[in-house]
Amino acid sequence: MGPLVLMNQGFYCAACVRDYPIIDGIPDFFVSEMEGTADEEEDQVWRENLVWLDPQMVEARDTIYQLCVRELKGMTFAMQQVGLRTFPGCRILEVGTGTGHLARWMAEVCAPGTEIYAFDYSWLMFAKARINIANHPGVILLRANSTGKLPFRKESFDLVFLRLAPLGEHGMPNVQAAFELLKPGGCLFKAGWNLVRQKTPWTEEAIQLGYESVEVHEWQYPRLRTQEEYAASLVEQERAVAFGVPPEKGPVPSWAGDRIVSITCENLRIARKPLR
Repeated sequence: MGPLVLMNQGFYCAACVRDYPIIDGIPDFFVSEMEGTADEEEDQVWRENLVWLDPQMVEARDTIYQLCVRELKGMTFAMQQVGLRTFPGCRILEVGTGTGHLARWMAEVCAPGTEIYAFDYSWLMFAKARINIANHPGVILLRANSTGKLPFRKESFDLVFLRLAPLGEHGMPNVQAAFELLKPGGCLFKAGWNLVRQKTPWTEEAIQLGYESVEVHEWQYPRLRTQEEYAASLVEQERAVAFGVPPEKGPVPSWAGDRIVSITCENLRIARKPLR
């Protein structure tokens, strides 16, 4: 995607000879869908991502994030680290903003004057995100495909935040796609729910791609969950399986009065791109 020119009702890209409309205040840069591609793995990723167009899934995800995610140990640490790395004029890219909770939490801890570009592809998610980022003018919503062309120049951001969503065209590793988007000295934050053990350690992959330093943080701890949160998590699992996502296997939770005792796992990886 080439340089964009702002028109009356959207943007125009001369390089790709394409108009990108602004729909209900949200620039729509969604380029192409991965469904039906020749690559079986990419096609599977896209089909699984269709779950985020499901109203029940969107409602369940919004409920879970409202009830508990901000207070989790890993998320608390992540927001502290994000805040420490921001400054007036800082530019953050959030990949897969979903219901907008994470964008709001970052806006609350970032230095004044920080700009947060939060994108997703699901209009149902945007309906929730609008509510959750209200009163945070530094958050800019836009629609785009995280595995397609993005409307950003290389080295445009001081921080890229990934949580669960893919990033990168044609199977490009997300750590590499983020490296291209980061300014010198910028940081990639990659967060998730599980304790991931890869054949090639994430740290090794990041260093090989050119990052100068990598941090890996993981948490595993028991936590009390309310019935409302547990019910929403069951809806998430059921809807994900309905869209072809492999079912998760885990220990059966135990009850403590009207709450459920379960094991929570989180991870956070931070990789820093070197200065010139």
